[in-house]
Amino acid sequence: MGALINEVANATGNTTTTTIVATTGSQPTNFETLFDSKKELLSRILRSQDVTRFMSVTVQLASDKKLANCTPESLVDCFIGIAQYDLVPGIGGEAYVIGYKDKATLQIGYKGYKQLLYRAGWSVVAHPVYKCDNFIYRIEGAETISSLEPDFMARQEDNKEWVLNNLIGVYVAAKDDMDRKQYSFITRRVIEKLRLTSANQIYASQYTKQRDRERINNKQPIGIWEDWYEEMAIAKAVKKFSKSLPISDQRVKQVLHNDDQMEIGNNVNFEAEAQQQIKSTEVTSDNYTDAIMQLKAAVESLGFNSTGPTEKNGNYYIKATPLRDDANFSELMELGFLNINGKIVMKVTHLM
Repeated sequence: MGALINEVANATGNTTTTTIVATTGSQPTNFETLFDSKKELLSRILRSQDVTRFMSVTVQLASDKKLANCTPESLVDCFIGIAQYDLVPGIGGEAYVIGYKDKATLQIGYKGYKQLLYRAGWSVVAHPVYKCDNFIYRIEGAETISSLEPDFMARQEDNKEWVLNNLIGVYVAAKDDMDRKQYSFITRRVIEKLRLTSANQIYASQYTKQRDRERINNKQPIGIWEDWYEEMAIAKAVKKFSKSLPISDQRVKQVLHNDDQMEIGNNVNFEAEAQQQIKSTEVTSDNYTDAIMQLKAAVESLGFNSTGPTEKNGNYYIKATPLRDDANFSELMELGFLNINGKIVMKVTHLM
């Protein structure tokens, strides 16, 4: 590692300052040098995160020994993809990176899908269902009747073999801004079918340990699926469920498409996509006031009042507030706005 992260909370405890401190005697790795050259790009595509903080976290994540064989180029491209989706990186976060041979692969977790769907107007919850639980899922005409009573005393969710042998599926429910509701139960059989579409779950030749080869040959989970089967099952169930939802947000559709491509081993060039995204949203005006005025006019045409730009931590934001009941949230999100803690905002620093 060529850097360490220091975080210091101020006296109020509300904000955190992140600094990168060079480790004595160490030199930046090839990954760090390449990644640092992408800082301007990252600052333009990140919407709700501080670029310095984001880069600090990803440098730490890239030092994981499980990614040691991955090329710096594939690692950097994956982290650009996470930034493009504006997700929080890291295991337990919204997106993370796993290695497959010498290539890094971006994985979106349950929290990531939940965040993306929320931006598209859907609030989603998902629950694992085990053999020991009392679960009812019944369809009566156009109505779905369901209930889940987890038996927490009988569950052994800290035992990965127990999880693997007892998970029967994932229950998923969603509600949109107009109170429309949808439900689904994704069975274990479907989840296994989804797992076995991943290249890192079906090719034994990439593994050197005999045990790992045997598991692959016996169609047993390996790697992240073996260690985090419940979490991976929930993520795949939510992804499958999301394809049944009426979603107009083109960015969310692109995320789902890219994830499908990566699962079957196809390449996705995130940096090229990010550059195209910037180009498509740029306003061809040398005067930033004209650019801001055009953006605000577009916001107001969708039924929103716009205020700003206002400065916060060195970045500038426009805030949108709905003026009428039929305000078009979906098209507003396609412009680049996000719902952050109940406030609908867009970072416009690049237009200033």
